[in-house]
Amino acid sequence: MEGTRPIALAGYLGGQLILLALLAFTLVRGRSHGPLALSVGGWALVALGLAIALASARAMRGSFTPWPAPRPDGELHTSGPFRLVRHPVYSGLLVAGLGVVLVRPGLLQLAMLAAFTALLARKARLEERLLRERFDGYPAYAARTGMFLPRSTSLRS
Repeated sequence: MEGTRPIALAGYLGGQLILLALLAFTLVRGRSHGPLALSVGGWALVALGLAIALASARAMRGSFTPWPAPRPDGELHTSGPFRLVRHPVYSGLLVAGLGVVLVRPGLLQLAMLAAFTALLARKARLEERLLRERFDGYPAYAARTGMFLPRSTSLRS
């Protein structure tokens, strides 16, 4: 974690929580302006994304942390949902965010999802730098496994 200030770590988590709260607020306020099928599909993606995120966090057992830095007593997980993508919690949150945009279509929601995606990508790159420092096997794992979307190699294994 050398060279990473605690305030920067807190900024990633704080930004993530603020954008999640804004997306959730957008979801629960008002009525959908889009077609019913789009709204139903959006709610399905919200449910699927949250299920993926929660199942992935649970799969980490005691290693899960919302902070970019790995837990001192944590271990590297490369099975279960981590066999398909390196950041399945983030993948689930992004699927849920896409669902929000489908339920409540609009430029503001799209901008929030774009900001959320950019923030998670930056946070994931920081996490990966810290994971490479901590776990010798991380570079090989990263080479064969997609960040947010599965690679064909992770689907075949």
